[in-house]
Amino acid sequence: MRASCPTCYRPVDLCLCADLPRVANRTGIVVLQHVREHLHPFGSARMLVQSLRRSELRVVRGPRPAAATAGRFPQVSLHHAMAVPPRTGLLYPHPDARLLGALEPDELPDHLVLLDGTWAHAKRIYDDNPWLHDLPHYAIAPRRPSRYLVRREPRPECVSTLEAAVEALQRLEPELAGTEALLALFARMNLEQVARREAATTRRS
Repeated sequence: MRASCPTCYRPVDLCLCADLPRVANRTGIVVLQHVREHLHPFGSARMLVQSLRRSELRVVRGPRPAAATAGRFPQVSLHHAMAVPPRTGLLYPHPDARLLGALEPDELPDHLVLLDGTWAHAKRIYDDNPWLHDLPHYAIAPRRPSRYLVRREPRPECVSTLEAAVEALQRLEPELAGTEALLALFARMNLEQVARREAATTRRS
């Protein structure tokens, strides 16, 4: 069995923790992560939170139903109550979401909540947490295609959690240093993993 990094869960020879930039962001970032995403070795949220000075990762598990002990696994609520500070918004592609790039300076949020997982997972978290519906909703218009090569995005304009957070921070804090370095490291992770997959396929053929 290959040894894994206890922080990022990737194989030790693929660990990039030591290369992560330290980003001194002013805007607070909270990531609500679906439990099925938590141990994915090539998820982007853990890399994001490791880099950002003001950030937090919360795994949304939902209560374990009693039926699970009897071998049945019904769909459970993913409600995850939490208090958020004033001027917190939700970064989520809702039809009523306002583009961060179109806001006036006094309208900018001080904190952002992001949902992490597949798009279906994110929707489940959103649907099961009415408190999220009460937050101001914000959106981004990505300026470049996603670098997420390890996992396929459902639409060309979709990006990973890390890329969405970086795009938002670049809009909110244009002077913030380290975000481009974080994107470059994320791209490197993806390219290295794709190269390994292709090499493994070549060896098997």
